[in-house]
Amino acid sequence: MKQITSTITEKQVVFYGSPHANLCVLQLVSSHNEKTIVQTIEFLKNAIGEIPFVLTALKIEDWNTELSPWNSPAVFGNNHFKDGAAHTLSYILDTLLPEINARFELNPSNTKYVLGGYSLAALFALWAGYKTHQFDGIAAASPSVWFPKWDDFIQNHAMQAKKVYLSLGNQESHTKNLTLKKVAKRIQLQYDILSAQIGDSNCTLEWHHGNHFKDTDLRKVKALAWTINELLC
Repeated sequence: MKQITSTITEKQVVFYGSPHANLCVLQLVSSHNEKTIVQTIEFLKNAIGEIPFVLTALKIEDWNTELSPWNSPAVFGNNHFKDGAAHTLSYILDTLLPEINARFELNPSNTKYVLGGYSLAALFALWAGYKTHQFDGIAAASPSVWFPKWDDFIQNHAMQAKKVYLSLGNQESHTKNLTLKKVAKRIQLQYDILSAQIGDSNCTLEWHHGNHFKDTDLRKVKALAWTINELLC
């Protein structure tokens, strides 16, 4: 099946998949990486074999607004973080997922749902995993766990997803920015808390060589592949 781009309630969405599949993957993407969706599909096919799936990519226009769980000062420049994550999650749950289910004739009771993203989109995916039980798996590649007050949040909320993948580049904390320097300690804290909550066999933390911008497409696919394989094994 070819990928189809549609506008669903003023948001651009790319659909690809097989009708009646039992696996639905939702990715949050920016405009500059829309072209990698085809590559992601091929990588995913190779990673999970002949398993039929639906892949939906939701285009995010303003990351700092649409993906931030709460208001926070800018890390660079004047682009502050706004609390738009709740609105984005409501759109996914109330508008996008029903559209996917109808379009591909999915049975929600028999379908595994995976939410994935990279960087701030990965943080959103983690946050969504705490806010709803809709997603069976969370694929968080290099999530922005340095986000102010994120450590407080995860210590006071329970993860509702069954499987969670985490990754980080081993050089991501090598920066002079005092906020971003926290990312390595925060990802370890995130993993430790998840291990205690859902079991260390249900989550993983993978360290990649390089900084935040190295092999991003490969990292996203590895995150999805691990999460999917764990859910379906």
